[in-house]
Parts: sequence; structure tokens; C-alpha cells
Amino acid sequence: EAFGTGVLIDSDGYILTIYAPLLDAQGLHVVLADGRRFPAELVGLDLPRELAVLKIESAELPAFDLDSLQEAKPGDV
Repeated sequence: EAFGTGVLIDSDGYILTIYAPLLDAQGLHVVLADGRRFPAELVGLDLPRELAVLKIESAELPAFDLDSLQEAKPGDV
């Protein structure tokens, strides 16, 4: 089996990942850090940047919340 990495960018199940030929395969699945496994659908591609967006269906997904980020200043840790 081939594996890749990604980041949940939305609690609705959208995942940002690097585009790789393995995404062209039938039967995509996502495995979360907690071990849950979901069928996934490829919903977007940005080939010049080699990015892809996948979608999974589930409730209670952890997500990286871009809206909650604060602007970092020089010297912030």
C-alpha cells in the first residue's frame, strides 16, 4: 500500500495533502492519528503547486483552524 500525509483543514472533513500519483488510485482511504479509517474522495487539485484536497465524511473531526491563528511577530516562540 502507498501512503501520504495531510492536514485536516476543516472540521467538515477537508484534507490538504501533496498531490502524488497514488491519489489517482481507486478506493482512497484516510487514516487519522487516532486510528479511524474513512473512504476519501479527491475533490480538488492544484497541479502547479502539487497540492490536492480530499474529503471525508465523519462527525467530530479534529481540524487545524486557520481562523484562530494570530500573526507572529519577530521573536515570538
